[in-house]
Amino acid sequence: MARWIARPLKDIAQAAERVGLGEEVAPIPECGPVDIRCTAAAFNRMQTRLRLFVEDRTRMLAAIGHDLRTPITSLRLRAEFVTDEETRQKLLATLDEMQTMTEATLAFARDDAARETTRSVDLAALLESLCSDLSDLGWT
Repeated sequence: MARWIARPLKDIAQAAERVGLGEEVAPIPECGPVDIRCTAAAFNRMQTRLRLFVEDRTRMLAAIGHDLRTPITSLRLRAEFVTDEETRQKLLATLDEMQTMTEATLAFARDDAARETTRSVDLAALLESLCSDLSDLGWT
């Protein structure tokens, strides 16, 4: 009797863990006592809502990424006409970063993106770089 009750709970717990890791999980069988069936049904509804939410966000990211290509190209063309070499190079570097982010967004939306591993960031160097860029723009 205890196994009959515990097995569906174990299945729900395992499925929840896999969903939390971003995996696709088949709907959980809605069997067992009434409370367990209700919990499995609620889990299945939640999983469907999460999948639809992620799909909607992915479509939105794809649209934004696609729409950003034109203004980035326009800004790149304008940057080429900046007479100060140092300013032009900084503008082009920033546009290259924006282009890379846009392409990564589109790759993610196409589901071509590989899972990126977590890596450490030198926060001090990042902040120093940002401060330098803002200083060049006249911010103090």
